[in-house]
Amino acid sequence: MNYIKNQEAEQMNYLGDHDIKVQQQQQVEFAKSQNERKKEEAEVLYKLEEESSSSHFLAYSLTAIVLIMATYLLYHNKQKIIAIIIEGKNSSSRRRRGDGYNKLNQNVTEVMPSLQQSSKDYTF
Repeated sequence: MNYIKNQEAEQMNYLGDHDIKVQQQQQVEFAKSQNERKKEEAEVLYKLEEESSSSHFLAYSLTAIVLIMATYLLYHNKQKIIAIIIEGKNSSSRRRRGDGYNKLNQNVTEVMPSLQQSSKDYTF
């Protein structure tokens, strides 16, 4: 009987040692897989940060370009803009090109009636 009990105890010991070794191997593999997951997550986060910062750069640069163009146009057309603000954009108040110019009267006596009263003739 003692012999049978000793064999059973040795088998239990062997199975216990084997189970402990298997559990230790599983724990090591689990720790390795956890480390790999953490590394992968860190890489994904790093890539996301790079992508988001590059997209902001594009938006900022396009906004700056549009603002510079608007400033340029406003600066070079400021007289037209001020004229529109002051006079308004009414087409009836604008001077029409089709009206043309009236010829000025070059008769000095009609322009300056005070010269008719004097007896001297002036030559211009």
